[in-house]
Amino acid sequence: LINKGEQDGILTGLPVITEQGIFIGKTIKTSKNVSTVLLATDDNSVIATTPSNNVSIQAIVRGKLGIGLIMELIPQDAEISVGDAIVTSLLESNTPPGLIIGTIASIDYIEGQLFKQANIKPMITTHAITTAGVILPIL
Repeated sequence: LINKGEQDGILTGLPVITEQGIFIGKTIKTSKNVSTVLLATDDNSVIATTPSNNVSIQAIVRGKLGIGLIMELIPQDAEISVGDAIVTSLLESNTPPGLIIGTIASIDYIEGQLFKQANIKPMITTHAITTAGVILPIL
Protein backbone atom coordinates (compact mmCIF):
# COMPACT_ATOMS: atom_id res chain seq x y z
CA LEU A 1 0.00 0.00 0.00
CA ILE A 2 1.10 3.56 -0.62
CA ASN A 3 -0.27 6.63 1.11
CA LYS A 4 -1.41 8.41 -2.06
CA GLY A 5 -4.67 7.94 -3.88
CA GLU A 6 -7.19 9.38 -6.27
CA GLN A 7 -7.05 12.84 -4.67
CA ASP A 8 -3.35 12.88 -5.62
CA GLY A 9 -4.03 11.91 -9.24
CA ILE A 10 -3.26 8.21 -8.82
CA LEU A 11 -5.11 5.92 -11.25
CA THR A 12 -5.00 2.15 -11.69
CA GLY A 13 -2.34 0.81 -14.04
CA LEU A 14 0.31 3.44 -13.35
CA PRO A 15 3.99 2.47 -12.93
CA VAL A 16 5.59 2.59 -9.51
CA ILE A 17 9.32 3.23 -9.13
CA THR A 18 11.86 3.61 -6.35
CA GLU A 19 13.63 6.89 -5.69
CA GLN A 20 16.48 5.54 -7.87
CA GLY A 21 14.06 5.12 -10.80
CA ILE A 22 13.85 1.32 -10.60
CA PHE A 23 10.53 -0.12 -11.80
CA ILE A 24 8.91 -2.12 -8.97
CA GLY A 25 5.28 -2.55 -10.03
CA LYS A 26 1.97 -0.97 -10.98
CA THR A 27 -1.02 0.40 -9.15
CA ILE A 28 -3.94 -2.02 -9.24
CA LYS A 29 -6.48 -0.39 -6.92
CA THR A 30 -7.05 3.14 -5.74
CA SER A 31 -9.18 4.90 -3.20
CA LYS A 32 -9.29 8.53 -2.10
CA ASN A 33 -6.09 8.43 0.01
CA VAL A 34 -4.49 5.00 -0.56
CA SER A 35 -3.39 2.88 -3.53
CA THR A 36 -2.50 -0.78 -3.80
CA VAL A 37 0.61 -1.72 -5.78
CA LEU A 38 1.13 -5.07 -7.49
CA LEU A 39 4.86 -5.66 -7.21
CA ALA A 40 6.70 -6.93 -10.30
CA THR A 41 7.78 -10.02 -8.35
CA ASP A 42 4.16 -11.03 -7.59
CA ASP A 43 2.97 -14.18 -9.40
CA ASN A 44 0.13 -12.15 -10.98
CA SER A 45 2.46 -9.54 -12.50
CA VAL A 46 3.22 -9.49 -16.25
CA ILE A 47 5.33 -6.71 -17.77
CA ALA A 48 6.35 -6.04 -21.39
CA THR A 49 10.15 -5.80 -21.41
CA THR A 50 13.25 -5.62 -23.56
CA PRO A 51 17.01 -5.87 -23.03
CA SER A 52 18.38 -2.33 -22.78
CA ASN A 53 21.06 -3.10 -25.36
CA ASN A 54 18.68 -4.55 -27.99
CA VAL A 55 15.18 -3.04 -28.02
CA SER A 56 14.25 -5.12 -31.07
CA ILE A 57 13.86 -8.08 -28.69
CA GLN A 58 10.45 -7.94 -27.02
CA ALA A 59 9.49 -10.34 -24.23
CA ILE A 60 7.52 -10.47 -21.01
CA VAL A 61 8.66 -10.63 -17.41
CA ARG A 62 6.50 -12.44 -14.87
CA GLY A 63 6.76 -12.43 -11.12
CA LYS A 64 8.13 -15.61 -9.62
CA LEU A 65 7.02 -16.69 -6.14
CA GLY A 66 6.97 -13.10 -4.90
CA ILE A 67 10.77 -12.95 -4.76
CA GLY A 68 12.06 -13.20 -8.32
CA LEU A 69 11.37 -12.57 -11.97
CA ILE A 70 11.36 -14.73 -15.09
CA MET A 71 11.59 -13.42 -18.65
CA GLU A 72 9.54 -15.47 -21.14
CA LEU A 73 8.75 -15.58 -24.85
CA ILE A 74 12.32 -14.72 -25.84
CA PRO A 75 12.89 -15.85 -29.45
CA GLN A 76 15.44 -18.70 -29.59
CA ASP A 77 17.64 -16.71 -31.98
CA ALA A 78 17.65 -13.59 -29.77
CA GLU A 79 21.15 -12.73 -28.59
CA ILE A 80 21.02 -12.13 -24.86
CA SER A 81 23.66 -12.65 -22.19
CA VAL A 82 23.93 -13.03 -18.44
CA GLY A 83 24.29 -9.55 -16.97
CA ASP A 84 22.20 -7.77 -19.63
CA ALA A 85 19.94 -5.10 -18.15
CA ILE A 86 16.20 -5.65 -18.63
CA VAL A 87 13.98 -2.57 -18.93
CA THR A 88 10.34 -1.73 -19.55
CA SER A 89 9.29 -1.89 -23.18
CA LEU A 90 7.52 0.65 -25.34
CA LEU A 91 4.72 -1.96 -25.44
CA GLU A 92 3.98 -1.67 -21.68
CA SER A 93 0.90 0.52 -21.30
CA ASN A 94 1.07 3.72 -19.22
CA THR A 95 4.79 3.13 -18.63
CA PRO A 96 7.78 4.98 -20.06
CA PRO A 97 10.18 2.68 -21.91
CA GLY A 98 13.61 2.13 -20.43
CA LEU A 99 12.82 1.86 -16.70
CA ILE A 100 15.28 -0.65 -15.26
CA ILE A 101 13.77 -3.84 -13.81
CA GLY A 102 16.74 -6.14 -13.30
CA THR A 103 19.54 -8.08 -14.97
CA ILE A 104 19.70 -11.51 -16.57
CA ALA A 105 20.98 -14.03 -13.99
CA SER A 106 20.70 -17.18 -16.13
CA ILE A 107 19.28 -18.31 -19.47
CA ASP A 108 17.30 -21.53 -20.05
CA TYR A 109 17.50 -22.90 -23.58
CA ILE A 110 15.78 -26.10 -24.68
CA GLU A 111 16.63 -27.42 -28.14
CA GLY A 112 13.61 -27.44 -30.46
CA GLN A 113 11.52 -24.99 -28.43
CA LEU A 114 10.25 -21.76 -30.05
CA PHE A 115 11.27 -19.61 -27.11
CA LYS A 116 13.85 -19.50 -24.36
CA GLN A 117 13.51 -17.94 -20.95
CA ALA A 118 15.78 -16.18 -18.50
CA ASN A 119 15.84 -15.73 -14.76
CA ILE A 120 16.01 -12.04 -13.91
CA LYS A 121 17.64 -10.70 -10.77
CA PRO A 122 15.58 -7.71 -9.57
CA MET A 123 17.55 -4.48 -9.15
CA ILE A 124 16.14 -4.09 -5.64
CA THR A 125 14.59 -6.43 -3.12
CA THR A 126 11.20 -5.68 -1.62
CA HIS A 127 12.53 -5.23 1.92
CA ALA A 128 15.04 -2.61 0.66
CA ILE A 129 12.33 -0.27 -0.68
CA THR A 130 11.93 2.75 1.56
CA THR A 131 10.41 5.29 -0.82
CA ALA A 132 8.27 4.75 -3.90
CA GLY A 133 6.81 7.08 -6.47
CA VAL A 134 4.06 6.80 -9.04
CA ILE A 135 4.61 8.13 -12.55
CA LEU A 136 1.54 10.19 -13.36
CA PRO A 137 0.29 10.63 -16.92
CA ILE A 138 0.78 13.96 -18.67
CA LEU A 139 -2.60 15.62 -19.00
